[in-house]
Amino acid sequence: MKLGTKLILYLVGTVIVVMSVHAYFSIQQDKDDLSREIRVGMRALSRAVEARFIDPEAADSVRNSAGLKEFVDRVGPKGNSLGLVVYDLNKKPVAVSLSLRDARDYPELDPAVILQLDPAPVLNDAQARDGYTYGHGDNPVYYRMDPIFDPGRRLTGVFVLARQGAGASQAVTMRRNRNLAATFILMLALSIPILVVVRRSVSQPINRLIERIRKTGSGNWEQRIDV
Repeated sequence: MKLGTKLILYLVGTVIVVMSVHAYFSIQQDKDDLSREIRVGMRALSRAVEARFIDPEAADSVRNSAGLKEFVDRVGPKGNSLGLVVYDLNKKPVAVSLSLRDARDYPELDPAVILQLDPAPVLNDAQARDGYTYGHGDNPVYYRMDPIFDPGRRLTGVFVLARQGAGASQAVTMRRNRNLAATFILMLALSIPILVVVRRSVSQPINRLIERIRKTGSGNWEQRIDV
């Protein structure tokens, strides 16, 4: 392999590595930013849902089946990425939002992963919890489990509020594909001028020098070597 070719491959390889590392950290930063935004938004929404149960006028929400179901359906309407489940003290779901009850027309949503979350730890110690789980296609699902208290601060149940991140995951995937495409285009854009410059300034002079040295070594002393 000629020296010029080696230099070109080295430079192009360096560009690929640098751009790939940059794309990786950009995607990770996007994921972290998205996770932080979801947490902040869900925390605020969770407080709003909690206030619904603390409100003295709605203190019997867990027992008011019709009113409760209407409320959870407003929080999680059909086709929405938000889901809300309310459990009583026996871990029995007393209300499930429409987004979780009927998702047949929305294959990107996975209600099962939310409905399988266990509220028992929150019922045991009355401490809120949050975290991530994953649905089909490795789509992230952020959830919050909060205790429900009546106005007298007695525990009456638990609600699970979750947001499925199918759309967010697709956005990150699109960003990754754009970064990969940009890396490939930049590699081509840089490799062509590098090829021209290296061949003109390095490869061709070195090849001429090597050729003249060979001719001189074969006995042709009329060859002139420029230094």
